[in-house]
Amino acid sequence: MKLTHFISYAILSLSGVQAATLNGPCTGAGGAPGTCISTSSCTNAGGKYISNACPGLPTDMKCCSKTSCGNGGNCRFTSTCSSGNTQAGLCPGPPSFQCCLPEASGGGKFPPPKIPAVGRCKKTAVDGAKKIVAAHPGKVREIFCIRDCPCPSNSEHCCGLATDMMCTSVAGVSLPPLLSDGIGTEDSKLIRHGIVKKRDRDAFGRSMAEWVMKNRKALNLKYVIWGQRIWNPSIDRVVAPWTKWRQMEDRGSITQNHWDHVHPPKSGKKVAAAPFPQGKAGSKKAPKNPLIEKRPRNFGIGQDIQPARNLSRMVKWPAYVRLQRQRKVLNLRLKVPPAIAQFQNTLDRNTAAQTFKFLNKYRPESKAEKKERLHKEATAIEAGQKKEDVSKKPYAVKYGLNHVVGLIENKKASLVLIPNDVDPIKLVIFLPALCRKMGVPYAIIKGKARLGTVVHKKTAAVLAITEVRGEDKAEFAKLVSAIKEGYSDKYEEAKRHWGGGIMGAKAQAAMEKKRKAIENAIKI
Repeated sequence: MKLTHFISYAILSLSGVQAATLNGPCTGAGGAPGTCISTSSCTNAGGKYISNACPGLPTDMKCCSKTSCGNGGNCRFTSTCSSGNTQAGLCPGPPSFQCCLPEASGGGKFPPPKIPAVGRCKKTAVDGAKKIVAAHPGKVREIFCIRDCPCPSNSEHCCGLATDMMCTSVAGVSLPPLLSDGIGTEDSKLIRHGIVKKRDRDAFGRSMAEWVMKNRKALNLKYVIWGQRIWNPSIDRVVAPWTKWRQMEDRGSITQNHWDHVHPPKSGKKVAAAPFPQGKAGSKKAPKNPLIEKRPRNFGIGQDIQPARNLSRMVKWPAYVRLQRQRKVLNLRLKVPPAIAQFQNTLDRNTAAQTFKFLNKYRPESKAEKKERLHKEATAIEAGQKKEDVSKKPYAVKYGLNHVVGLIENKKASLVLIPNDVDPIKLVIFLPALCRKMGVPYAIIKGKARLGTVVHKKTAAVLAITEVRGEDKAEFAKLVSAIKEGYSDKYEEAKRHWGGGIMGAKAQAAMEKKRKAIENAIKI
């Protein structure tokens, strides 16, 4: 070893930076796994190299990576190939650096997913997604990052700091329950039709989640969730198999319980910059103008103009806005009984759009339409005909609370729609139980004003459909089937869950501080 190489190696060791080794691992272009070899060996094998990724080695030693090899695989060390299906002779570097292929049989053959662009989705989340996809070729079906909600929020998706790595064959498919050993039982019907396999749950999600846990520092991980279990490095600390992770509450659906995707949010803290940064060749800072003086601003009382701040908490809102804000906070803080909390579980957007599209065909007639119909009937009667000859039987959606309750009690209603924001809620709180007792399918929809537009009113407390035309029966049956699965069949489960109980940021910080103090006292 040359003297200069020895000196640089010693400096790196003293500064706490781990020096790279020849044929050792490194992080290549785009976060892909690589190995430290000579540039000529890398180029001859079809690889791509980057500089400054192999500290302590000669300058002609670069970090070489190869992101495409074999049939849908990428080059990595065999110890990090989760599928266990490797092929030698396709990658540069040592014999242990081989082509990691998807699983030979079963699942794991998804095409490379589209990586979100850096923008609203933060760079730390995008870089982490690239590393996860590179480590699990063919196992990630789709990647989600952004949710349309204000930042900061309880969800990291609002700030673009989390990615959902969808890793099952079909999104939202109900997966088998857990046994005592944490492994799912195979549902013969689902497997026979090829909808879901045990591999989708175990080898895909579990191995990916445990890989994320083990590589938490490289991913700048905040915590990881998979299969209704969570592992947080700041709380759990000890690396453990997925079956030993902390159990989470049941959120009522496959996706919300994270059975079809791995959720690894990233910490918003910036990673420390690498020591001894090497500037670009020939780059020099522009000389400062000595005539320009620094004038630092002083934001003390009576000094410089204050910077723009969010002062919404100090605004004196109108009374109706203040009541809305207080009601929202109370619903979050207080424990809400299940009978009221179920109104927070509304129909999903796609099914609601189909429902309103169908309702528009059965809107009650307006004043102009009624006037035209009566005129036609009067003309027919005057001509000696029957009014049924000129006007067909009317089919319209029913509204009015007392009227709809009577239809439900007489089992004449085929579908009942209830808004989630009726005030006072006691007007409609009994309707889900009544519909369940009478066997009438129902759904909770966002917005009483949205239901009101269907019947030409400002708002509507409830709507009901009793009869439909012959040509619409197939479409209506499909709609009712989708709503039954989402609401009527889940009633027994929904009525057991209390709502609220979510403390504010200051209360949560105080509880966390108290918990850490207790932990430290136990350690001492």
